[in-house]
Amino acid sequence: LVAGLRADANDLYGTAVSPRLHAKFDLGPLTTARASVGYGFRTANPLVESAAVMASSRTVVVEGTIGMERSWNIGASFLHKFKWLERKWAFGVDAYRTIFETQVVTDLDRSPQTVAIYMLDGASYATSVLTDLQVDLSRSFQLKGSYRFYDVRSTYDGRLLERPFTPAHRGLLDLAYTAPNEHWRFDITLNLF
Repeated sequence: LVAGLRADANDLYGTAVSPRLHAKFDLGPLTTARASVGYGFRTANPLVESAAVMASSRTVVVEGTIGMERSWNIGASFLHKFKWLERKWAFGVDAYRTIFETQVVTDLDRSPQTVAIYMLDGASYATSVLTDLQVDLSRSFQLKGSYRFYDVRSTYDGRLLERPFTPAHRGLLDLAYTAPNEHWRFDITLNLF
């Protein structure tokens, strides 16, 4: 069990304090569970983070005072290593949720001619679940498959909507080769969005 406390002095927003708690449980010699909870903050720069939108000739409207983003983060993970069919396997699951108290919202749906930037007024969260399975096919070849589900939503003008440009489903398939002298490594990766 590890607890931490971080305090930052920000020249624009004053002092920000961030507590965090991490726990690790060894359920067996090859099985581990972890959990964490903490408070996070960051200073957003919406004009830089939305640079592609700036090239669209939309009028930029900043409503009110833009502040620091603050959120609670909670999550857990599970990893189990085992032998099956004379091969080494590893299976993992990660689940995390971020709940925003304050957030800078870049609203592209209000009007096709406008991008509105304002502070969150309502709910906003991001939930992520990742499953991962890998197997050592031989001393040189390793195969890995992963799937991630994202549910990311923010309140835009009073409506809780999916965050645009954030795919809900992502997949990965990777075949890796490591040379016997371990000087070379090659990967073939398929990403699915």
